[in-house]
Amino acid sequence: MRTAAPCPRCDENRILAFLGDAGPCCAGCAGQPARYACRRCGSEEHNYGRLCGKCVLSDRCDDILTGPDGAQIIKWLRMGPSTDVLRDIASGQVPVESVLDVPRPSKPLIYLRTLLLDAGALPRDAAATRQLMAWATQTIDGAPAEHRQMLRTYTRWVLLRRASRDSSGDIAIGAARHVKASLRGLVTFLTWTEEQQTPMSTLTQAQIEEFITFRTARRWLPQFLTWAAERDIMPDLGISTLPRREPTISTSEERLEHVIRILATDRGIALDARLAALLIAVYGLPASRVLVLRRNQLRDEDASLKLLIGERPLTLPEPIAALAREQLDTPSEAAPDSWLFPGLRPGQPRDPQYLNRRLRLLGVTISELQNTARFQLQEQSRQGSRACSTSRRHLRELRPPRRQHPGLPSLTHASDAFPSLNARPREASGSPLSPGSSRFRVLP
Repeated sequence: MRTAAPCPRCDENRILAFLGDAGPCCAGCAGQPARYACRRCGSEEHNYGRLCGKCVLSDRCDDILTGPDGAQIIKWLRMGPSTDVLRDIASGQVPVESVLDVPRPSKPLIYLRTLLLDAGALPRDAAATRQLMAWATQTIDGAPAEHRQMLRTYTRWVLLRRASRDSSGDIAIGAARHVKASLRGLVTFLTWTEEQQTPMSTLTQAQIEEFITFRTARRWLPQFLTWAAERDIMPDLGISTLPRREPTISTSEERLEHVIRILATDRGIALDARLAALLIAVYGLPASRVLVLRRNQLRDEDASLKLLIGERPLTLPEPIAALAREQLDTPSEAAPDSWLFPGLRPGQPRDPQYLNRRLRLLGVTISELQNTARFQLQEQSRQGSRACSTSRRHLRELRPPRRQHPGLPSLTHASDAFPSLNARPREASGSPLSPGSSRFRVLP
């Protein structure tokens, strides 16, 4: 009844839901209101609820294409290699979920996936897992034939089952990277055993040590060896663990002061990169937390700008507060809960690589800024001093004269933003300021 067909009376393609003297007819010929007509264009073809299929598709396309840079998306549609994929999806030749089943997608296809996810055309609760399964299937097919079933079982019941999930229930980005690294390494390991002409049941500890000598396998191989030994696939073998490496401080206070001065004053650097890097250099916050901040986490309260992060808000000093207000104004039409640092892909924040590329021009990295800031904050905590660190003292010097600004955030607030700063390191030998007395090691 919901399929349009030529009406015997008016010869128009209508839904023949009424019975006339000569048989089925459309609503118009029966003198009834067209209850199945599209509320927008009046067509009864491609019925899809209140609107027809074409109008629904037009709305979906508008949602996808009306991004922050519509001209770039139109150019991508005209010249990009994903146009054929969109045409196949629109014509119904392939389901829209098929874009998730490509094991190693190209950059244009990855961008298309992001557009469809952001528009709601693809489900968010299983997209990453489905992409990962497609990749894993192809990767396992490259392993020796006799080990493929074992790898499928291990991937499904160990790697994927233990992988952490995000708020939507899908596999987290970091967990997906670990699964890929583990599976790639296992394929390499099993291929190596074939080249050694040694069955897994007869592998020795010496062979395991030989394999890991020139390969990075300590993150994923021990778990597999334990799993395989419990199922009598191979002997009970293991890998000696390396001592934990402590963070190194390779950036001096003078160098940090120079970088902060550049970030605070050089308008030739992208605004979002300056603000994110200053938050890392002053508070020691990890980039993974800074880049996923939302716009509504910045609040103007009592003539001061506060960052809602951790248990207590941080009162941002100048010029960080000025940069943050400028970032909030770009773009001004953004939703309050949108990303503070939006990325190029729709619905995604900036990637840490974006920030590292810009910091590399200044001769530093994210980890160097973060470790130096943590080291300074921890030394203050150990001494019980509330004096400003180098980064905060330099920010105070950069304030415009004869203008009142809110006070700098106290050490307590900074420690709340990064809870591990509250932990007092165990005393070693030497003075309280000696490198040996801190959990951070200072390079000579």
